[in-house]
Amino acid sequence: METISGKIERKEITDGETNGKAWKRATFIINEKKYSTFDTKIIDEFKIGDFVQMLGEQKDQYWNMKSMTKAQAEEEVETVKVSMNAKTNELEFEIRSRQVRVEALKSAIEHSKVREFTSLTEKDMIRMAKDFEKYIVTGE
Repeated sequence: METISGKIERKEITDGETNGKAWKRATFIINEKKYSTFDTKIIDEFKIGDFVQMLGEQKDQYWNMKSMTKAQAEEEVETVKVSMNAKTNELEFEIRSRQVRVEALKSAIEHSKVREFTSLTEKDMIRMAKDFEKYIVTGE
């Protein structure tokens, strides 16, 4: 048995009758090779353009399909990975930014206690925290 992954490039349907019994066969072309099945569930479920994983075996010149499942294309998986990495980077940046703001606010509060600025308003504290934040981020 061998597992094949790829995109269904073509699907050819053949039907007929043998000894009074009707049959239907699909030949799926995946990675430029032909894989056949009489399984009507597979025949009905899968279409051209689907990315699949197929389990099959070769008998002489023919490949007989044992099972087929839908799979994500490698390009789709790579796109998801890149998107997840970008989102992770955004979240890490946001966390770091918030940590910097918290540190700046703590520094502003500590600074006001050391200097005993009893007359600082909330607005003054926020301004001082922003100044500390700028200093922490830019060094200026």
